[in-house]
Amino acid sequence: MKRALFFAMEQDTLTAFLVEKNGTSCTVKESFPVSAPGGSPSCPALPPDTNGEVYLGIPLRLLNCRFLEFPFSDREHIREILPFELDTLVLGGAAGVVFDIFSIRESNGQYRVGVAYASKESLRPLVEAIRTCGIQPKAILSLDLSSFLSSSGGEEDLARLLLDPVPLTEEERLRAAAREMETPAINLARDEFACTIPADRLKKTLRLTAVLSILLLSAYLAFMTFTITVTKREIASVKADIRKTYAALFPRDTKVSSELYQAKAHLKELREKEEYLVGIAPLSLLLDLSAVSRQGVAFQEITMDRERIVLKGECPSLSDVQLLKADLEKRLRGVRISDTKTLAQDRTAFTLSALGKKQ
Repeated sequence: MKRALFFAMEQDTLTAFLVEKNGTSCTVKESFPVSAPGGSPSCPALPPDTNGEVYLGIPLRLLNCRFLEFPFSDREHIREILPFELDTLVLGGAAGVVFDIFSIRESNGQYRVGVAYASKESLRPLVEAIRTCGIQPKAILSLDLSSFLSSSGGEEDLARLLLDPVPLTEEERLRAAAREMETPAINLARDEFACTIPADRLKKTLRLTAVLSILLLSAYLAFMTFTITVTKREIASVKADIRKTYAALFPRDTKVSSELYQAKAHLKELREKEEYLVGIAPLSLLLDLSAVSRQGVAFQEITMDRERIVLKGECPSLSDVQLLKADLEKRLRGVRISDTKTLAQDRTAFTLSALGKKQ
């Protein structure tokens, strides 16, 4: 079921008809006058279920028809040339009328094109009366012409009908309305009478899309700003942790420009010294020294590498140095006294060396 609002002239009164189409038949559900000569428009409420299906049907007395010949049948091409043809046929020129093509028939190698047109001056009061109500006709058509085109009448019959219009019966009018709701035979809603509702809807849609796009972009920018701020804070925190860890590992470095670069430099130094450190067990040596330690013996300096161990310290006497050497020989290889020196307060400084730990 499809519903539409038809405006038509009824005895010089513009009347609105609410038409309901069910299949191929139509019925008038409601009708009401819109304007009469000299009166102000009485605006009907546009039913919401018509979905903008609004039509203006004009009487035959406002319509004129011409048949022209063209060597081609392309409708758009013909439409481009018609204004120049009508300029010589219509009083006042093609600029004062709106036209549409209602038929194209081949005849003797040429194409007979039927053109219907109406003066803008005659249509303007009708369209303005409807637009005053906030309604725009989707199409400006003629039910009389539609009814004639559905019959088998020729060009001469159409000319007689235009000169002496015969009113349609109610049944003929409804059948024509049903056809026009599907595919209008002509549509004079062009130029200044063109329906702008789709364009207005498009503008509203574009405005809404633009607003939503701006809101979405603003939300995205806010999210990106928040993310960048949080990331910068995290980076600053990580840098602070790296600097703190570096300072704990290398406390002697007071001037730090790049923790990563300087840490790599320290690692490179450690790799270069790796061959000197591999195989050295300082904890094991300290355990051995604690085992042979005697009363009054103090180790002040211990130097150890892969080939040699040097022990420096103090003890009460030279005999204590000899006893310490004897104890170390049980645990280390090649122990010897490198140097001894008498100190004040009856103390003796010593230097012992060894080749390494016994296996």
